[in-house]
Amino acid sequence: MSENLTQAKRRKSYWWLAYIVLAAIVMFVIGHIYYKLTGDFRLTHITYEWPYHTEWETLPLPSEDQAALSKILDQKFSFIDKGNQSYVFASEDQKYVLKFFKFRHIKPNWLLDLLPPFSPFIRYKENRDRSKKKRLEKVFIGYKNAFEIDRDNSGLVFIHLNQTGNLHKRVVIKDGLGLKHTVDLDLHAFIIQKKAKTTQSVLIKLLAQGEIGTAKQRLRQLIDMCVIEYERGLLDCDHNIMVNTGFAENEPIRIDVGKLICDEQIKNRETYLKDLEKIVFKRIDPWLNKYYSQYRSELFQDLQSKLNEIQLSMNGAP
Repeated sequence: MSENLTQAKRRKSYWWLAYIVLAAIVMFVIGHIYYKLTGDFRLTHITYEWPYHTEWETLPLPSEDQAALSKILDQKFSFIDKGNQSYVFASEDQKYVLKFFKFRHIKPNWLLDLLPPFSPFIRYKENRDRSKKKRLEKVFIGYKNAFEIDRDNSGLVFIHLNQTGNLHKRVVIKDGLGLKHTVDLDLHAFIIQKKAKTTQSVLIKLLAQGEIGTAKQRLRQLIDMCVIEYERGLLDCDHNIMVNTGFAENEPIRIDVGKLICDEQIKNRETYLKDLEKIVFKRIDPWLNKYYSQYRSELFQDLQSKLNEIQLSMNGAP
């Protein structure tokens, strides 16, 4: 009798364990789906009281550009993606994206607040907060550099990095769950940029259709864009060209400009040729070899020809 009771208790324990494991799996799946759909976007994640920085300010837009901006912002925007620094929303006409910068990572962390208020822990928290804020500030400077020096190649329409009181504009955004939110743009850091397809996605489509000639043309366009940026004294410290660049209406743009810095040395042609070689040999060629090895040789040879053309133009330059 007691043996049967013990076995019954064991079976009951096994069932409870199975229920707990199943519940954990269900919660994990739901959380994964939620994160996939929303990117964990919340209004609190884009809201932060940050101090005014004069170095983030840009010149006012001309009146015609202000009118165009107002027309863009009259549209509703829907969530499409998230990046390391921002949440991305697409306009109704699918021509523009609205990016809100993430502040969740620089806000106080309740876990860190549990650390004892002793010197080593205090220094750790201060250094951690300072480091995160510094990274975000570098991203802001990258966007300002792109807007003021490389606006045509970055596709930027407008950037808003300081809190203001003169936009008087609210925009309606729809998150990944279809919920609508109204955002006061004066109070948030955001940018408006042309909507583009990443270089990676463009090449995948072209090469899947066997359009090798157009793929060569797109890669050459990217190289030309990089050269223009070098000659403007701009260097992208993140060489992930397959994802950080793209095409809007078949014109190349630098989608992610968060690591764009001003560097007078990059204007030197020998210096920027070495940087171009890094992009070709360490980024583009490995990608081609991994995903489209059947076309790799032909495309790589054309890229080498493009580099040789740049080298020849340098040798012939006064």
